[in-house]
Amino acid sequence: RHPYTSGLMLSRPSIDQVVHRLPVIPGRPLAAFEADDGCAFAPRCAHARPYCADGRPAVVELEGARVACTRAGELTLQGES
Repeated sequence: RHPYTSGLMLSRPSIDQVVHRLPVIPGRPLAAFEADDGCAFAPRCAHARPYCADGRPAVVELEGARVACTRAGELTLQGES
């Protein structure tokens, strides 16, 4: 249920349809030593809010999955319903 997972799911090719360009997640992944106190994905996340940089999000149980995102409860996986 994490936005990064959603981005990865959207960027994989489909065998059912032809697309000319797959969506990509902007930026580059951070190395572990580069990560600040907040969410490591926040600089690349379209859903990030200022509070995402305040501290590491706690891992919570959501719809049978474990996710570390402060906004996961209000966001749904794009491309899956």
